[in-house]
Amino acid sequence: MERLQQLPINTKVDFIGTWHELALDKLNAVDPSEIDKEARGAYFEKTSQDLIKLLNSGKFSIDTIIVDDAHDFPVERISALYAALSPSGTLYALSDPNMIEQKVEYSESVKISAYESGRVPLKIEQAINALHLSSTPFVSVNDFEGNVPQFLEYGTTKGSLLKQTQAAVDAAHDEGFKDEQIAILTFKGREHSEILNCQTLGKRKYRLKRPTDQFKLGKQIFTEGELFCDSVRRFKGLQAPCVILTEVDFEDLGEVERRLLYLGFTRPSVALKVVISKRATEVLSKQLIDD
Repeated sequence: MERLQQLPINTKVDFIGTWHELALDKLNAVDPSEIDKEARGAYFEKTSQDLIKLLNSGKFSIDTIIVDDAHDFPVERISALYAALSPSGTLYALSDPNMIEQKVEYSESVKISAYESGRVPLKIEQAINALHLSSTPFVSVNDFEGNVPQFLEYGTTKGSLLKQTQAAVDAAHDEGFKDEQIAILTFKGREHSEILNCQTLGKRKYRLKRPTDQFKLGKQIFTEGELFCDSVRRFKGLQAPCVILTEVDFEDLGEVERRLLYLGFTRPSVALKVVISKRATEVLSKQLIDD
């Protein structure tokens, strides 16, 4: 989203941003940085509900609304955006069928389905299908083969996770990727992530550009750093030449874990490296054997 906001198109449309940024913009709400961290959950929920009421009030007449990652939007949000359209307006709801938790049909709509990816290299396509991470066979229309995903296993000893994550970064550099071409994405949220709570990574002291608790004009502030680092959930809709998916840890491959893996595997345009726990490795290995 930040990258879209920096493009020239941002000067030709009324708004580009997240749902909550839209709420802050239209409601002239208090900046989140002025709200106590413990109270922010309730604050964002209230601003969300206030935005839904405002969109349904009939005060808007918008010609075009495009919702990316619509599978993450509750039906009431989509309905409110639809209500904000002009009589001849159009709402485009873009969603990935492999990320949808529940099927929702909208009246007076035209559905266009496409299951191909133009970004994902063929080697990663093969890995996605081998692990059955998509509900239907995943198809890449990219002629670029890319690299076979690299798996680096970490143990339970202290420092093992950080050591293997640094090894993945070192391997990416050895393959010719620059710092700005690498994205480190963690399987865990910020509160439970060892990686996202590190200022630097490993003995080489790679500085991590991480999300903070601070906001400016409704947008989250990141720390200064060479290597971008965030949760895989917050990287939806984005991509990087080399993605390092780290802190991949689970006992069972349920729907949540499957969707997160799918999300992480579809972010790189060239190379994928997965820093994974021993028990998660065993789960994925069994997935391959059962196939």
